[in-house]
Amino acid sequence: MRSRLILPPDAVEITALRTRHGKTLDMGGGKRRFIAQTAPVHVPSDLAAYKAGLPVTWEEADLDIEINPLNGNLGVRNAWYRIVVDPAQIRFQYISRLSGGLAAVRLLALDGVPLGAIPAPRIAGNEIWWDNVVPDLDIFIRFDVGRAEMFKILRCAAAPT
Repeated sequence: MRSRLILPPDAVEITALRTRHGKTLDMGGGKRRFIAQTAPVHVPSDLAAYKAGLPVTWEEADLDIEINPLNGNLGVRNAWYRIVVDPAQIRFQYISRLSGGLAAVRLLALDGVPLGAIPAPRIAGNEIWWDNVVPDLDIFIRFDVGRAEMFKILRCAAAPT
């Protein structure tokens, strides 16, 4: 999954003019359009150069989810972070590529009751879903260029929180 910026269908991006937060489009007839958002759209090709304040080439973020063939963990291809999702648990590690900071999240219990066997996750675009973690409760992680968020979907009022 690529950037979420909505681009006109006939526009051509001028990749040499990319920024962290935007794209410059050739609209034809000598016209250009700059489209930006507050969240990052691109990632630097050389993070060390970016940290040092040197010029970088900006790459398209790639939020396609990959399976690590060595351990079966899941992650995204190219974002401002590395993510390691353990499909056997509802657990992930978020490692900032910019600061090296680490956040680890793991769901151990719902309403004070330890989780039992976890269903195999399914991948849907830039999301990893665990359906029916317990009856009437789904959990998913959504990945964006600069962040990962976890959500619980309660399918009825009696679902555990």
